[in-house]
Amino acid sequence: MTRLFAAMILLLVPAICAAAETAVVRSGEHDGFTRLVVYLPETTEWTLREEPDRVTLITGPEVRFDTSTVFPRIGRQRVRDVLPSRGSEGLAIILNCRCGLRTETLVGNVVVLDLLDPPATQLETAAPPPPAEPAPPDRMELPVPVPLRTIPMAEARRVTETATRSLPDKGSPEASADLQAFETEILKQLSLAATQGVLSASLSPQPRSPEADRTADLPGAGRTGPEDGVIVHQNTLIPMETEPRPVDASGIPCITNDRLDLADWRGEGTFAAELGRLRSALTGEFDDPAPATARALARFYIAYGFGAEAEAILSLPATEDQDSEILRSMSRIVDLGHDPDPSPFDSQRGCEGPAGLWSALAGQTGAMPEAEISSLLHELNALPPPLRTHLGTVVAANFVAAGNAEAAEAVFRILDRTDEAGTPRSELAKGQYELEHGDRQTGRALLDQAAGREGDASPEALLALVRDDLSRDMIVPEEVADRLAAYFLQYRDTPLAADLAETEALARASSGQFEAALASLASGKETADRIADVTETRSHVVRTLAQNTSDPDFLKHALRLADHPEEKIAADAADAIAERLLDLGFPELAATILQNNQPLREDSARAQIAARVSLGLGRGRRAEAELHRFQGTDIAELLAKTQAANGDHTAASESYRTLNMPEQAEHQAWLAGDWTRLSGSDDPLRAALATLMTPDGTVPEPDRGPLSSGRRLLQDSTSSRSTIEKMLDRYALPAEPQN
Repeated sequence: MTRLFAAMILLLVPAICAAAETAVVRSGEHDGFTRLVVYLPETTEWTLREEPDRVTLITGPEVRFDTSTVFPRIGRQRVRDVLPSRGSEGLAIILNCRCGLRTETLVGNVVVLDLLDPPATQLETAAPPPPAEPAPPDRMELPVPVPLRTIPMAEARRVTETATRSLPDKGSPEASADLQAFETEILKQLSLAATQGVLSASLSPQPRSPEADRTADLPGAGRTGPEDGVIVHQNTLIPMETEPRPVDASGIPCITNDRLDLADWRGEGTFAAELGRLRSALTGEFDDPAPATARALARFYIAYGFGAEAEAILSLPATEDQDSEILRSMSRIVDLGHDPDPSPFDSQRGCEGPAGLWSALAGQTGAMPEAEISSLLHELNALPPPLRTHLGTVVAANFVAAGNAEAAEAVFRILDRTDEAGTPRSELAKGQYELEHGDRQTGRALLDQAAGREGDASPEALLALVRDDLSRDMIVPEEVADRLAAYFLQYRDTPLAADLAETEALARASSGQFEAALASLASGKETADRIADVTETRSHVVRTLAQNTSDPDFLKHALRLADHPEEKIAADAADAIAERLLDLGFPELAATILQNNQPLREDSARAQIAARVSLGLGRGRRAEAELHRFQGTDIAELLAKTQAANGDHTAASESYRTLNMPEQAEHQAWLAGDWTRLSGSDDPLRAALATLMTPDGTVPEPDRGPLSSGRRLLQDSTSSRSTIEKMLDRYALPAEPQN
């Protein structure tokens, strides 16, 4: 039977080769990149698939490739090999580095592929693998697996355990039984592969080796002769039966590919023809919707990117089946770019195929392992072109938000091949990418283009531009804030409304429009109700107000905040307002602001402000009690001021001395009458006063005679009069008011 199968293959080969067309591959080496030019037949459709170690130009088996002139012109620094891909689906370019890819299509269906050097910091040139030893002719050769496709987890675990378990002693009956069981498993997989078309007969049989003759009597020997050799075309053997189903990393069954086949959902005719056919069959004799047709129409809308229309069709009665929730989630993803509701794709994280792509879209996921990224890019490339462009921009934006610049760049290359002119959405995604990870000026130029076009991308592009300005503390012009307000009215019923309202308020604050900014954030305002954390947004405006406005304007807005205790602000914003009010001499107003916005916990910063408020209100003892709970240099200095204000000059002098502030310490000692501390002062007047104010009127000295004592008393009297005159000059009393 096997010989008959091989003979049939031999008869079919000439016919297949006659029908195939040849595409010549040229090459050239350039500074910074290697160029491959593929001259495809003009009627051939093609796509590209990117994987970590290769790029595959997918054309189908009807095209043969002539690569005979490739390597005489280029080295192998970037390209390890160029050969037909597995399964003869196209041309595989095996990479020798993590090269970037640039593509261009010329007239006549000429595909230009430029393999670019990676950035200098990421240049990794893989060493060529060691030459593989030739496999025995009667053995099956399996290619190295790539992360794009894998055997289902349960199946892989079962086969691996069978292959690696401990075997009994060689030659025992148990060893022969185990060998037979393992051989049966291999033959089962080979039969499955042949049925699926992933195996074909070897057309170059090798002569039988002496080793094969010596092992002819082993169990199972003779089932495959030299003419029965096989070549594996693919690295994946997919079981025909439904069990075991593919599972994700958590063991949850993955949604199968046939339930997410968007190419089939589009139908065979044109858009208008298929839409007309489905809509005419939507209702039956009594205008009741036909459930199967309704679901087919919903799938049709999803495949063409009409999410809202698909969701409306699915709301019709009698459309429920096992895929209804899947279709509703896909409708929301196509319409919004993600699924805000619980989605059946939430449990598909880690699945390969379309389920993994839709799972990443549903959860706005941009952080994932490299194997999942490769699978996602492959599935994105397989989407119909309009939907590929629409969802590709969403995927790129998710990668940008996650900081995955390399994956985002790969998506942009797919978008460039799909839509050469560029759409507002693609310009938006690329602009955000350049703004975060590339050239700021290029990013702003792309965002300017997207903001100037009509459509949903325009307000998002404007938001990105304004936020970039705010991040650099730039002033946003008033007319830009007015444009944000207009967009809010237009998109008030969409998730974009919150971002528009918040950014408008911050933009107005940056240009000094505090009255308009705070009014838009007032309680009961529609703009304030849409913002998720209106307190933080209001606090940001208030912080800017405390720093960048004149005293009259500041007092006007501070009075408004004091009169509206329901409009809360964060503790640090309240502290900023209170400190400026204290500097202006309004402790009562500062106390009201603090009382309206009590922090969840007290800290030293708030204690200092509260102490200053208490001092301003004449509550020195309360201020001192506030400060005794905390420590630190700032706390100690304010405590000394508080002690002085309370009249405790001795304690204040000691506090200042501890802080190494001698001038303030001596001043407090002077006010306290602590002459002993002042006797060693560097200030001659204070030292003289300390001498004058000792208990005996003089500095204690040994006994002297009467004449000497009299002369000393006369000198002391003159010195005391001079000291008192100097003291009165330094501390002159205010003149009495004239009647």
